Amino acid sequence: MGEFKSLIKMEKELEKKYAYKVIAMHKGKVIAAGDSYKEVLEKSSKLVGKKPVLIHRIAPAKKAAAIL
Repeated sequence: MGEFKSLIKMEKELEKKYAYKVIAMHKGKVIAAGDSYKEVLEKSSKLVGKKPVLIHRIAPAKKAAAIL
């Protein structure tokens, strides 16, 4: 399953566990979490190298905002 599909499927669980955190997902699992994109990128790179990961900030749906 693609990382984006995993993110959508696990959305409510991730909002509870990682609210306002940045996460990295690889092969459908959260492999790193932290307060900044840089921190999470460094952690995930150590774990999986340059393999593709999805890095995303988790914000509860009620307080989320999109900039288009």
